Amino acid sequence: KALALVGLDGDDFIRRPWYALSGGETQRVALAARLALSPKVLLMDEPTANVDAASAWLIKEAAIKARNELGTTVIVASHDWDWLYEVCDETIRIIRGKVFGSVREALVFGPWQRLKKGSWVKSLSDGQQLKVPRPPEPDSAAIINDFTITSDESQISAGAEVLRGTVSKLNLERKTGQIFATIMINDLPIPFGLTPQQMQGRKIYPGKTVFLHYHPEHIKWV
Repeated sequence: KALALVGLDGDDFIRRPWYALSGGETQRVALAARLALSPKVLLMDEPTANVDAASAWLIKEAAIKARNELGTTVIVASHDWDWLYEVCDETIRIIRGKVFGSVREALVFGPWQRLKKGSWVKSLSDGQQLKVPRPPEPDSAAIINDFTITSDESQISAGAEVLRGTVSKLNLERKTGQIFATIMINDLPIPFGLTPQQMQGRKIYPGKTVFLHYHPEHIKWV
């Protein structure tokens, strides 16, 4: 039954020696060994890393079935945001060993550069600069939670710093119904949460050019 949950219950698989298994199949065998115990809690650390797409899908399906059919509490540590948005009842962010904020806040790592004028920035390869107050350390991480998104530069609030980016993808958070947009500012991904009503008003879609404005004094440091 456990092998069936991870898609490895066929006769072809059962007859194969262990050394003939792919990396994805090995991961799925390891997961089946845990599911055979009907665990109350299942801890999964990057379960879909370094596996093929088919195995990643089956691992995700097995985790959902464990929750629904076995009543297992599943705790996942992962960088796979799409999966986390789709299946998790709660998401938290751990930064440098500490629980800090949520996935709704933008996290920007240093190093930060001090300009001659005395201001601190992160220079992006497209020429834009993300301005911040003086960081505690040159490599500190900035938490920005007051981004406002517009598709028209004329709507930018007075005194705000502005970054131009492109909507990369949209995700629906299953539990809340909130939509999360990933805005790519060159190679810097910025998450942004919107309600369905706000989405209708802003007409945001992948490929759309948008402007993010923020106030540096609201930045928190990690």
